[in-house]
Amino acid sequence: MHNKKGMYMLRIKALKLKPIQLRLVVALAETGKLQSAADSLGIAQPAASRALAEIEKLAGTPLFARHPKGMRITLEGKIIANKAHAILREAYELEDSLTNIKQGKAGKIRIGAVTGPAVKFVVPAIREIKKQSVNLEITVAIAPSRQLLHELVSGRLDLIMARLLPEFDSREFEVTPVGDEQVVLLVRKNHPLAAQGNLKLQDLQDQEWIVQEKDNPIREAVSAAFHMEGISEPTNIIGSSSFLFAMGYLSETDAIVAVTQEVAQLLIDEPIKANFSKLKLNQPIGMTPYFLVRFKSHSVSPATQLLTDFIVAQSTL
Repeated sequence: MHNKKGMYMLRIKALKLKPIQLRLVVALAETGKLQSAADSLGIAQPAASRALAEIEKLAGTPLFARHPKGMRITLEGKIIANKAHAILREAYELEDSLTNIKQGKAGKIRIGAVTGPAVKFVVPAIREIKKQSVNLEITVAIAPSRQLLHELVSGRLDLIMARLLPEFDSREFEVTPVGDEQVVLLVRKNHPLAAQGNLKLQDLQDQEWIVQEKDNPIREAVSAAFHMEGISEPTNIIGSSSFLFAMGYLSETDAIVAVTQEVAQLLIDEPIKANFSKLKLNQPIGMTPYFLVRFKSHSVSPATQLLTDFIVAQSTL
């Protein structure tokens, strides 16, 4: 019997075996019969016999004891069979991992979006991609366009859905038009104006409003709409960029808050069915379009490309 050093050397030698030899040792350990092992590998018995002889020559010791009813594995054979089984399992796992990565079924995706596109495009795209790619690690950042663009350039995000801003050189990006947005004015369901139709912004000028910061595109769209009608913006306002605060305050008061169409529908429709209503305006309030944006100098993983394809397929532009 070999000492521990001898067994250790057997492990080292076993690592040098070819894949077909590893598979033969494992098959023989499982079946105890050379013909059965050869059949499972799709090779002839003489070829299996020669391969076993080569393995035992490399090991420097018999791995199987021959007897009339088959082959009985030796202690050295068990050592090599166990190691062979572990190596093959790791090889199969590695092959599966590489295949999944190449097919976009594994890996990481880091996507950012402004709120409306996140609801309209990113949510359904992720739902679809996760049906076939459960091992994907997906990170979603919701932020204003300026922050998303900085995150994209720095490499912290792979892909964003945002508006292009003048301080960024658009030539550095790969830009795909995806959709545009409309602003919806949301109130609690029992608001005095909720049941009225054909409302003008002038009818809302003296109402209480919850508004976002000055450079927010929703705030800018509402401001532009008031100016287009030749009237000043409301003065009875509460300034907050917190969506949760706005929803909480809205549910308890007669305030008005501007949100995107996608967010409004998410809140009002099933399954959430929040106690809110959309005011019925005589003119829609539009916003500048947003784009699917990738930094040209950054490579795109198959998983990110797969998500990109899903989003583009939903595009409304």
